[in-house]
Amino acid sequence: MSTFGPGRPSTKTPPRAPGVYRWLSRLTGKVLYVGETNNLRRRRGEHLRNPSSPWNEREHEFAWKASREGASSQERRAVERQKIRKHKPPHNQNGGGGGRRPKEP
Repeated sequence: MSTFGPGRPSTKTPPRAPGVYRWLSRLTGKVLYVGETNNLRRRRGEHLRNPSSPWNEREHEFAWKASREGASSQERRAVERQKIRKHKPPHNQNGGGGGRRPKEP
C-alpha cells in the first residue's frame, strides 16, 4: 500500500494531519523546499511566523499531500528524501528524513 493516495499535491488550506509538503515559487513554479510533518497546518504556520523564514504567501505557495491513515513517519520521511533527490530544492540543507533532533540534556 502506498503512503499517499493518487493525485497531485493540494494548495488549499492544509489539514491537521501528517504529510509531506513543498514550498514553491509562485513566479517560476520551482520547488524550493520539501518537508515532512505530523501536522501540516501547524507546520505551515510555523514557517510563516518564523521571522528568519524565507517563506511568505505573496511569493511562495505551500503545496501539501496528507498521508494515508496508518502511514508511519519513516514512510513519510522516505517520500521526503525521494522528493528532495528528484527536485533538488535549494533550501533543503541535507538529504531530508531526519525528523526532529532530540534536545540536549
